[in-house]
Amino acid sequence: MKCQPLIAGLLVTTLLAVAPPAFATARPAAKDAPEPAPSQTGNEPREPPAQVDPEFAALYRSLFPGREDDGASILVETAAPHGAEGDVDGILVGPVMLRPALVVGYVRGDATFGSTAEPSGDSYVQIAPRLGSSLSLPVFRGWLRAGYEPTFRPGSSFGPARRASHMLHASLNQPLGSVLALRARARRTWGVLETLEVDPGREYFFGLGRFRSDYGDLGARLKSDGRFDLDLSVRRSRVRFLEPTEFFDHDQDRIRLELGYELGPTLRAGLVYGREVVPDNPQRPEAESRVHGTRLVVSGDLSDTTHGEFEAGYERRTNPNAGPGGERYSGLTADVRLVRELRPGLRLQARARRFTTLSAFEDDGFYVAQSAGFELTAPLPLELSLHTSLGWHRNQYRTAAAGRDDPRRDTLRDWSLSLGRAVTHRAFVRADYGRQRRRSNLTQFDTTTDRLIVQVGIGFLDGVLAR
Repeated sequence: MKCQPLIAGLLVTTLLAVAPPAFATARPAAKDAPEPAPSQTGNEPREPPAQVDPEFAALYRSLFPGREDDGASILVETAAPHGAEGDVDGILVGPVMLRPALVVGYVRGDATFGSTAEPSGDSYVQIAPRLGSSLSLPVFRGWLRAGYEPTFRPGSSFGPARRASHMLHASLNQPLGSVLALRARARRTWGVLETLEVDPGREYFFGLGRFRSDYGDLGARLKSDGRFDLDLSVRRSRVRFLEPTEFFDHDQDRIRLELGYELGPTLRAGLVYGREVVPDNPQRPEAESRVHGTRLVVSGDLSDTTHGEFEAGYERRTNPNAGPGGERYSGLTADVRLVRELRPGLRLQARARRFTTLSAFEDDGFYVAQSAGFELTAPLPLELSLHTSLGWHRNQYRTAAAGRDDPRRDTLRDWSLSLGRAVTHRAFVRADYGRQRRRSNLTQFDTTTDRLIVQVGIGFLDGVLAR
C-alpha cells in the first residue's frame, strides 16, 4: 500500500519537534500551569493551544463538512482537556459566565447533497448564534460548562439543509480531594451537514440526511504521591438517522484505561489500553465489531514554542459479518500533531494519522484511513491574518468491490486559503476559499468541489483569525 504522504507527514512533524525555531521568541513558563490532559476515548476534535473558541471551531467544521478527520478508532481519539477551567472572558450574570456570539456567513460553491457523488452548485446564508456558559463551583473546586449552538441555512437548494442544526453540550470537572478528579461530558446534535459526527473517516459525503447523535463520557483520574496516575473512562455514542441516507444507525461502547507518568510540569506520557464494541446491528450486520488496542502517548509542551501530541499503537479488530478479507484487521495506528510558534503571530501546524472506522460500503464493515496535513497562520500588513492549509487523505477498504478483484480505494487532496481581519476586540470579517479533489478506483466516487465563504462575527470568539 502506498503511503508516502503519510510517511512524509510523520517525518516533517518529527523534524518540527526537534529543529530549533528560526524566529523563536522566549516565552516564560506559566505559573501553576494545568497538567496536560490525557488522551480520551471520544470523538471530540483536539484543539491546538491557540485558544480558539470551541464554539467557533464547531461552526467552521459545519461550514466545511468533511474537510477535517477528527475522531476515529479507540487508538487515536482524544477529548477536550479536563483540567482547570482557567480564566474565561464573558458576561457575568450571578455565578454564571455567559459568552454569546453571532457569526453570519454567505456560502457559495459545490456540494454533494444528492443521492450520488455528482456535485451541484449551491449558495445560502448561514446564521450561527452561539451561547456558551461556564459556572465555577468554588466550594468543590470544580467547574461546569455548557453551550447551545444552532445553525440556520436559509436559501439552500437542498431541502434538509434548510432545517436548522442544533448542538447541546455540557461538561463537568470535579476534584475530590488532592488525589481523585471526576469528569463528565455529554453532547446531543441534530444535523445534516455535520457529517464528521457520523463518520470521521469521510466516506459519508453524499446522500446526506438528517440525523441525531448522542454522546456521553464519564472519567476519573487517581493521582499518586509521585509522578504516576491512573485514568479510567467509559463512553457511549449513538447515531440515529431521521430519514433515508447512505449511512446507517449505530451504537459504540468504549472503555479506556491509562497508566500515566509526569515527564515534566507540562509534559506527560501514558500507556493506554482501549476496547470498543459495536453491537449486533440488523440494519448493517457488517458493522458488528470488537476492537482491542494498546498505545503509547506523549503530550504536552516540547519547548517554549512547540506543543506536541504523539500517539502510536497496535490495534486488533474483528468484524465477523463482513465480506471475505474484511473480517479481521491487525496493524499499527498513529496520531501525531505538532503546533509551533515560529514567531508572534506566525504559527505552523502539522498532523499525520492512521486509524480504522466503520464503513457503509458494500460488504466492508470498516476501512483504514490515513491522512497528513499542514496549516500555516501568518500576520499580514493592515492587521490582516492569512491562513492556508494543505491536506492528503486516503481510505483503504478490505473486501473486493462488486464487479472487481480489488477493494475500493479513495484518495482526497484539499487546500484552502483564508484572509481575515479583526474589526474590533469582539468583531471580525473573513473570507475563505477551498478546493477538495477526491479520486477513487471506482469512478462513481470521483468529485471535485470548490467552496467560498464570506463571514462576519461578533461576540466572544477569541482567536478566530488564528484558528
